Amino acid sequence: MALKKGMKNLRDIIDVKVGQEVLRRIKDTKNSCDAHGPIMLPPIPDSKYIDILPEGIPLEGQNAAEKESQDGYEAEVKVYRCFESLDRDIVVLHQLEYSHEQYSAFIPGHICQKKNCRKMCGKNCVQDSEEHILREHPCHNPPKNIEGECDFVAIGSDFVAVFEVKGLQLEPTVQSDVAEKMFHGCCNDALKQRKRMTDLLTSIDSSITIHEFTVLSNIIRRDAVGSQTNLVFKDDLDNFVRWFDVHIPLLSKDSIANWKTEKLMQSLLGLWCINIDNKWDFGKFALTRCIKEVNDKLLKAHVTRKSIEESQLKQNEFLGKGKQKKKNTKYPENELIRDASEIFSHYLNIDCLTSHQQDIFDSNERLLWVDGPAGSGKTVVLLGKVMQFAFDPINKSLNRKAVMVLPDYVDSAVQEYHYNLFNSLQPGLCETISANCEDPLNLISQCSSSIVLLKTRFMGVDSLIGLLCSLTKSGGHHIFFDDLHFDIVGWWAAQTGPSKIVSGQYMPPSIVDMIYELLMTVYENQSDASSSVWIFCDLAQQAGHTWFHQTNIHSKQLQALKLAFIVKTLSVNLRNTCDISMFLSVIRQYFEKKPWYNLETVWLSYFPKQQIGHYHRATKPVIYLIEDEKLDYRHILIKELQKLAGRDSCLDLNDVGILYSDVMKDSYAKIRSDQGKKDMQKTSFSFSDNHHEIIAKTVDELVEQNEIKGKINVESTDDCRSMEWAAVIAILIEKVKLVPALYLAASRARVYCSIIIVGNAGYNMTEIMKEIKEKPGLCKIVSIQEA
Repeated sequence: MALKKGMKNLRDIIDVKVGQEVLRRIKDTKNSCDAHGPIMLPPIPDSKYIDILPEGIPLEGQNAAEKESQDGYEAEVKVYRCFESLDRDIVVLHQLEYSHEQYSAFIPGHICQKKNCRKMCGKNCVQDSEEHILREHPCHNPPKNIEGECDFVAIGSDFVAVFEVKGLQLEPTVQSDVAEKMFHGCCNDALKQRKRMTDLLTSIDSSITIHEFTVLSNIIRRDAVGSQTNLVFKDDLDNFVRWFDVHIPLLSKDSIANWKTEKLMQSLLGLWCINIDNKWDFGKFALTRCIKEVNDKLLKAHVTRKSIEESQLKQNEFLGKGKQKKKNTKYPENELIRDASEIFSHYLNIDCLTSHQQDIFDSNERLLWVDGPAGSGKTVVLLGKVMQFAFDPINKSLNRKAVMVLPDYVDSAVQEYHYNLFNSLQPGLCETISANCEDPLNLISQCSSSIVLLKTRFMGVDSLIGLLCSLTKSGGHHIFFDDLHFDIVGWWAAQTGPSKIVSGQYMPPSIVDMIYELLMTVYENQSDASSSVWIFCDLAQQAGHTWFHQTNIHSKQLQALKLAFIVKTLSVNLRNTCDISMFLSVIRQYFEKKPWYNLETVWLSYFPKQQIGHYHRATKPVIYLIEDEKLDYRHILIKELQKLAGRDSCLDLNDVGILYSDVMKDSYAKIRSDQGKKDMQKTSFSFSDNHHEIIAKTVDELVEQNEIKGKINVESTDDCRSMEWAAVIAILIEKVKLVPALYLAASRARVYCSIIIVGNAGYNMTEIMKEIKEKPGLCKIVSIQEA
């Protein structure tokens, strides 16, 4: 049937105006990055059913319906990850959806396939009865109605393959006849969807070979019912590379510029990029655009479907184009997540907290110890509590301060981060004071700010005791320690003298004894119940660190120390995508198995488990392994930077962090100034082979070459605590503390994480890599043999 004029125009728009441009951009990307492997569109799986639902109990109502939808989508994610693992140059379209109007532009007058359509049977017949007479007739869907969708379309140089994914699960308790009916019903439904898609493909180019399959990702082959063909089972996905090579053999190695499927691909790319209103957005296929969208949701803690949809409604209303929310909209009951208190939503733009975060924020304990892994929201709760204290008019009138203790043994951008954050909320709210100045107590008392960032760099514990006790004696000040696990090493280093640490000349008494004395002295000298000490900590982040080992911390001493506190635990990760969170979990489980320096098993109580808090997806973490230390890693760094900070990037430069961990070459030559009360200065400190300078220069040259304004952060893994970015590239070179550096670097990335490991990583890293490789789909590992 001939196309109507309107349909022909739409076909031209899809094929030429949109499809050609998307194809051109894909070719440019392939050429510029010299990329090999599949091009995934979208570059990360789009996440809709993100709520974590209760496990181990029967689900009812909306939770049961949500779980069914979630299982179906997770089945698609599993297949998406399988396509990512292929070593083939193909283009993979995920969730190709098209309207009746768009489908008609390719197949005008196509036959109605609507289920239970009244026009399909005789006047008096009943559907599915013996009298049911099918009557073919043209499709009569409204133009903007969704005509169909395809879960995956894989396009190669001389073929196209259609995949429909079904999340069907056959429980052992289901009777065989019922299971058979479910199985065949599922397969027949997929067959209809495949047929609609193959008809579309044939209408575009009938000369191309078409493969079609139904994927049953939760069923193994031996449990299949019947003898249907073209089925892909769970055991096939477990070795998808081999399955793909057998069923879709590689017949051509032509570059994408010479593919026979170019005409077909052009149409499909246009159809994928255009929406039901026939509008298009070329940024839809860009990796950085997808990273930014997920990052924006994580920054606001939009970790439930309810929070995302309500935020979208508010945005639409603000733009004057929103529709009223339907009264019957139902959302799953997510027991993990609560609406954030106003102080978080108003000042930090965070809309959700975990129930445990809210519990800690609501607490009024005088001595509180909070254990929690990276990404569990320790710093978020601390910032909320500090602001609550600072904005309290009673505390303001009594000149009470919220004192955040920031010890560190290297210069830290964290101080600047906190300072800028607080003062952006209210000018003059925060002031930074060095504990090593001549009269810090007087400065704290006299300053007009309600929040004091107390820098204790290179300050020993003995010096801290007097100052903090004086603060509590003066009445009402609240003291907060963020990331005590880093503070321990910093205090110990200052107490010992780093030059002696490096040379191994000196072993001090246990740091725990000193911390215990500090905190107990503070507690015993409180002038009233208005003072408090809150500690936020994750000892696992320092497990394996040589200096941490040398502090002589023992589990019994820590237990004794913590007996003075009310202890609470955070474990649910809201900061990172679930892909990064699962990666961190594996490293953390390794911490539990490893008897770090013969520490007692009770240490495990200080390693809270890492749990995912949502199903926001992104790319899998990537690990580049360069075993030969002589190989230049800069070409990988440049390749990764081009992905994230090229000229067409949707990310700001401050969304990208470059981290490094390296071996110290020279010891500190001088730690304290002659006047012990003055700031201690670091005078001689460098890294082997000047890796910091190499990395910084490489980054700056790329930014200048792409004519981008701004600067990308380049930080040491020792210097990035409490910091986070949408995307992180880490270069890890040091063997001594590579395991904690790996964990810390990955935890700083909210959405995108790429790690370059240079040289023989040592025994511990080899063990961890072995465990990572045993978990298919956890991350992508690339072995680099030559520059």
